[in-house]
Amino acid sequence: MLQLKEVVDRQRDKIRAQDHEIQRKAWDTEALQEQLNRFMTMNENLRRKLAVVQAQLRSALERKGEAEALWEAAEPARTGTPTEQEEGDGGGAAAPPEHSPDQRTFSKEELQQILQERNELKTSLFLVEEELAYYQRELLNGERVPALLLHAVKSAIRKQRKKIWAKMLGTEEETAGRWVSPGIPPPSLPPFLSSLPLSLPLSPSLSSPSLSPLSPPISLSFLSLPLPPPFPLSLFPSLSLPLFPLPPPPPPPLLSLPP
Repeated sequence: MLQLKEVVDRQRDKIRAQDHEIQRKAWDTEALQEQLNRFMTMNENLRRKLAVVQAQLRSALERKGEAEALWEAAEPARTGTPTEQEEGDGGGAAAPPEHSPDQRTFSKEELQQILQERNELKTSLFLVEEELAYYQRELLNGERVPALLLHAVKSAIRKQRKKIWAKMLGTEEETAGRWVSPGIPPPSLPPFLSSLPLSLPLSPSLSSPSLSPLSPPISLSFLSLPLPPPFPLSLFPSLSLPLFPLPPPPPPPLLSLPP
């Protein structure tokens, strides 16, 4: 019995030591996992910064090439050719070039400003697309994504992109229908109200003493007006029930025969 007890105690101590080792390795694994997540986040941020720097570098190169092209195009007009100089010396002052009223000319500073604005807008659009891709990856990698947060993020990015495109095209931004999302149908009457008539008579039990059953019916035409729901009704199943109880129809009048 003593030997058996010693064997049991020895095995118990060994099991406890192995449990401590397993717990320590689990802690090490959690620490390594947190460090890996931190490194992945840093890598993602560095990738975004690198993409932004590359976009700025490309826009700077394009701006430099366009400025050089403008400089080369303006150099002959500034220096003039030998034949033009000889003609100017022989025939006096040359007539100024005639421009049609429909043809608009831009100065070098205006062209440079237009090109700079275009490059800035292209960079802003690229940044918005990168933000959209980043938020989509973050939301899809999450375990549970709230639909309201996803809808709000997409709506904000869509508004920003609409502003950028309106500024690039030189048109006014649309003011109507900003909250309408693609794929969501326009608001309409719920099914339990679409089958009702536009006017219902008051029930005698619900009418006030000043009203009689023969009073004119109450118009329900205001229910046909479109209501702007902030989100689809499918996100809130509890709202699919009727919002108020409908009054029962009035009983038919009793006809009494003359004696």
